[in-house]
Amino acid sequence: MKTRMDIKKALFGLLLLMGVLGMTSCISDMDPDQNYRVSESLLIDEYLRANSELSTIANLVEISTMDGMLHGYGSYTLFAPNDAAMQAFLQSKGKTDVTQLSSAEADELLRYHVIRDSIKTEDMVDGRLPAPTISGKYLTSRVEVDADFSTWYVLNRSGKLTETNVSCKNGVVHVIDQVLEAPTRSVMQTIESFPDSTFSIFKHLMLTYSNFSPDSLVAHPDRSGATLTALVQDNQSYIDMKLGITQEMIEGGHMDSIQSKLLIRLRDNQQDVKSDTTLLNQYVDYHLLPSIRYVSDLLYMSSSESTVKNQVLSFKLKGETLLVNYFELGASIEPGVTLNRKSDYSDLSCSDGVVHYIGGQIEIKNRSAFRVYWDLAEQPENLALKDFRKPSATAQYNPGDLSEIKWGGSLTGAITYYCSSAATSTSFDTKNQHIYGDYMRFRFSPNLNSWFEFTLPMLVEGKYKVWLCWRREQTTTFRSIFRQEGKDDQVLPYVFDLGAYVFKPYSNTSTTSLTGMTEEEALLTGQKQYVAKFQESVKCSRLLGTIVVESTGRHTLRFECLTGRSGETSWDMIQFIPVDDDQIWPKVDIRGKWIYPDTPDCEIWPYNVRVASNYMADTCERP
Repeated sequence: MKTRMDIKKALFGLLLLMGVLGMTSCISDMDPDQNYRVSESLLIDEYLRANSELSTIANLVEISTMDGMLHGYGSYTLFAPNDAAMQAFLQSKGKTDVTQLSSAEADELLRYHVIRDSIKTEDMVDGRLPAPTISGKYLTSRVEVDADFSTWYVLNRSGKLTETNVSCKNGVVHVIDQVLEAPTRSVMQTIESFPDSTFSIFKHLMLTYSNFSPDSLVAHPDRSGATLTALVQDNQSYIDMKLGITQEMIEGGHMDSIQSKLLIRLRDNQQDVKSDTTLLNQYVDYHLLPSIRYVSDLLYMSSSESTVKNQVLSFKLKGETLLVNYFELGASIEPGVTLNRKSDYSDLSCSDGVVHYIGGQIEIKNRSAFRVYWDLAEQPENLALKDFRKPSATAQYNPGDLSEIKWGGSLTGAITYYCSSAATSTSFDTKNQHIYGDYMRFRFSPNLNSWFEFTLPMLVEGKYKVWLCWRREQTTTFRSIFRQEGKDDQVLPYVFDLGAYVFKPYSNTSTTSLTGMTEEEALLTGQKQYVAKFQESVKCSRLLGTIVVESTGRHTLRFECLTGRSGETSWDMIQFIPVDDDQIWPKVDIRGKWIYPDTPDCEIWPYNVRVASNYMADTCERP
């Protein structure tokens, strides 16, 4: 009696023979390097049957419950281990044939190799893939160079892609030379496995004092099941702190002495915490984020909560470098530490999270409120664009498309990201002095997009004056509301018209109704010029009011339309300035540089550009 597998094989062989006979007249006209395109007429499971190097994975699909899915319509990606890889895997499990696996075992293996999306190599960046596997776990990819300088895509640092981008009727197949296995070590077990020669100090502290260490989980089982992202430091980072920790102490295993020296630093940073144990608990748990964040996630985040209540880490991409806890505190800068993106200890998947390797010390500090100039275009989805901040770049988003902006009303329309070509010196336009040249544009009226909610960047607790910076266009009035979880709403007091001009402090301006006002006088009326170069009455900044941030973190600012038409508006920046700080300076030039009083004009971009009869740039030379 023939089995279902035998019948399917026979039918498939007949269909394949008919297809080959039908194609013999045109094969000679095909590009020989593109013959794999015949797979476009096959479903994924059929392609596996047609490839002599994939017979074992084809049989695995057959005994699983996933054969119907891979034989059905949809959009999938299968990373298919070749026969040699499958045989090596079976041998490691003490089996000789794939049929010795149960249907449940076959499902578990396949679920880690299949993604419900079509992903090609151009979608693979160093880091996690853009979608998880059916098992809910992410695979990571990177490009590696062999000794002969040939390049390869590698998954999970183990499986080399030997054949890529095979298009099928229901998705894409990539052939790999190793079976992928989901990680079985937890974050803590992974850190424990790191070599003492490099990580002994951090390992000791994390496994002894973390609220998520194995011993702590026994005492506090409510913490089990959490997903974590761990940022690990090496031994050199403790030597570099200049606390008297030496290589000899590390090699001698003098952890009590090392811990005592570290505590001197921690007590100085957190003078309100009296318990040494609490200081060490908070220190190690400050290195943990309460969710899974791969490098590709952190690249587009401004900050994230740690597992210590009300304590946040910041992330900033400067060029190709990802910095942790980089802060601009007025005129001073905390340089932060580098996350080593290319390290084997970064993007290291665990059963309950991921580990990254940072090149320095991070710690909790009692910071005072500091100014934040938030460019609204720095949304995670914009930062991921290939042409972000390139002239003429644009992207349109509908409700639900942006993770950190929500909006609605009786009718809703899109938000659009623009980067203006007017940001270049060759086509400079004073009325379009958007910071970095980009902005968010949308309709805001009682009838269309009547409310917006923005998730704010990290704000340290304190009192701030809040300034909206935009280009004057439509006539609309609105109110604004600051929200913190678990706290009462703070309704900001000032209501103004988005269509109103801001003052222009030039005596010969044509807008005569706005003349004769100094910047200090304008500040008393709740308005200022925020751009550093050319003062323009359509480049507006007005005070929304004062907020009280009760806990450091990311909060929400809501805007509700009161009156107006359905014209569009272009928003550039929101500034949060501590109430006792200078509200006018520093200003910002179009390339995002903070500009202080008496800065020579030739150091403010665009350099040495004449745009109006009443103004000529200085001729000094820039350093």
